[in-house]
Amino acid sequence: MERWAQLWILSLVAVVPGKVALDWNGTQMVSGIWRAPAILPCMYGPSSDFKQVKVTWKFFQPGEAPRTILHHDASGDHIFLAAFRDRVNIAKKHPGDVSLHIKELEMTDIGSFICLVDLEAQNGSTVTREKTVQLKVVKVPASKPFIEASSQESVLPSGTRLSLTCSASGSLPIYYRWYKEGPGEEAEELRRGPVLVFIGLQRSDSARYFCTAENRLNVRKEQSDSFQLTVKGRVMTSSTAIGDSPGQQKQTPSAQKTPLPLYVIILIAVLSAAFILTVISVVFCRRRTKSDNIYKVTYNNNAVTLEGNEAIPASPGVNNTCLYEEPNSSFGNNYTMEPTKASEYVAMGEKMDNEYEILVIEKQPRK
Repeated sequence: MERWAQLWILSLVAVVPGKVALDWNGTQMVSGIWRAPAILPCMYGPSSDFKQVKVTWKFFQPGEAPRTILHHDASGDHIFLAAFRDRVNIAKKHPGDVSLHIKELEMTDIGSFICLVDLEAQNGSTVTREKTVQLKVVKVPASKPFIEASSQESVLPSGTRLSLTCSASGSLPIYYRWYKEGPGEEAEELRRGPVLVFIGLQRSDSARYFCTAENRLNVRKEQSDSFQLTVKGRVMTSSTAIGDSPGQQKQTPSAQKTPLPLYVIILIAVLSAAFILTVISVVFCRRRTKSDNIYKVTYNNNAVTLEGNEAIPASPGVNNTCLYEEPNSSFGNNYTMEPTKASEYVAMGEKMDNEYEILVIEKQPRK
C-alpha cells in the first residue's frame, strides 16, 4: 500500500505544469543479499513539459569522493567503473523509472549510490533531480526450500514425463540434494542439483520425495516438505485389450519388426549369384594350362660342315617342341680382295719386318 501511495503522489505532482519530482526526498536504505540480484530505486513522475536528457549513477564509500558508475542517454548505457562492468543496467520498463539493476551483489558494493536525472524544459533550460540510495549487503543462509512440479497432479500414469524443481533463497551458491523415501524405508539420496527429472514414470517411482538446500552460511541443511508421487498403469483401450490376457500388454505396430517383401529377397539372391559367377569366370579365363605354354623360338644357325661334307644340325631343343628355320649351307659374302681405293692402300710384300720373326728363324737348326 505504501508503494501505491507513493506512485499516486507522483502522478499528482506530475500533472502540475512545470513541475517534476522524484518519488521521495532524502536517503533511502536498501538491503541486498550477497551474490543475489538487487534493484536500487530511482523514479520520477514524467511530464509533457520536461524531456529526459541523461541519467547518471554515482557510487561512493565513506571518506571517498563520488565516482561515476554509468551514463544513460539516448544511445544506451555507458559504464565507467570496471568493478560494475557487465553487472549493472538502467531499467527501461516504464517512463520515469531509471532504477539501477545489479545482477549479482558483491560485498564491495556496500556504500551510497547517487541517482542524477537531467531534464530539459520546453524553454531549453535544464533541471537536475538527485536522489541517494544507501546499500547494505548481507550474507543470508539458505532458506527452507519448496518443491514445484511440472504437473499439477500427483497421481500420474506410467510413461509420463515429470520434473520436480527445488528452490530456496539466500546467498549464492546454494547446493541442492534430492531424496526418495519409500514406505517403511530410509531416505535414499538420488542426485544433486535443483531439478529432478523422470523421463518415463514407472510403478516403482511411487514414493515420497523431498529436497534439501544449504550454502556456506548454513549450520545444517534445510529440508522441504515431502512430495507424494503415485504412478498408475496405463489405461488400456478396447482396441488394445481385445485378445489380450490379463497382465499381458499388446505390442504396438511400431514395436513389431516388419519383414522384407519376398520380391526384395529374391532380387538380392539373384544379384548375389550373378556376382559370384562373374568372379569365377574371370578367374578361370585368366588361367592357362601347361600344354598351352608353347614358346616359339627361332634359331638362325648355319650347319657346321665336317670332313666328308657331313652336316651337323643345330640342337634339336627340349621335347622337340621348338621350331627352327632350315639351315642355310651357303657361305657367301660381298668381300673383295682388291682395295677400293688405290691411293689409300699400299701393297704389302712378304718381307718380314718384324724383328721377332727374324730372330726365331735364325735360331732354328738348319737341316
